[in-house]
Amino acid sequence: MTDKDKVIVLTSTFPRWPKDTTPPFVYELSRRLVSSHEVTVLTPHYPGALTEEIMAGMTIRRFRYFFSPFEKLAGAQGMLPTLQHNKFYYLLVPLFMFGQMLSLFFLCKKIRPHVIHAHWLIPQGLCAALVAGFFRIPFVVTAHGADIFGLRSYFSKF
Repeated sequence: MTDKDKVIVLTSTFPRWPKDTTPPFVYELSRRLVSSHEVTVLTPHYPGALTEEIMAGMTIRRFRYFFSPFEKLAGAQGMLPTLQHNKFYYLLVPLFMFGQMLSLFFLCKKIRPHVIHAHWLIPQGLCAALVAGFFRIPFVVTAHGADIFGLRSYFSKF
């Protein structure tokens, strides 16, 4: 058993396998926490990726939200570009949200983290706020810029 504080990192941008083309910024930040924290990363599943593994001292859990061949909403290019290129994936957004919320709920219940660190305002920040509120767990949300610009362009249409 460890005396380290437990952190759940909630993100949709995380390497799916070694030498992945997904930007590594969440991976690198999380990896640097391992020396002083017990880090569990919750990220969406992608075809060909393991549903659970240890990577650089972090426990990686990939939540399921649809049939495996179609779980490509969050991949190398990010969620917004995926939605823009293929309108079919809009149908998966509610399933993605539900799968993420349910997975985070049960993960919090199981490991009792000291904090949740969500990357991206929507959907991870929203999900973290709801689940953290239920369990009374402190949480922090990091906005990386693309989510702000994506929301700005979405709301400018109205």
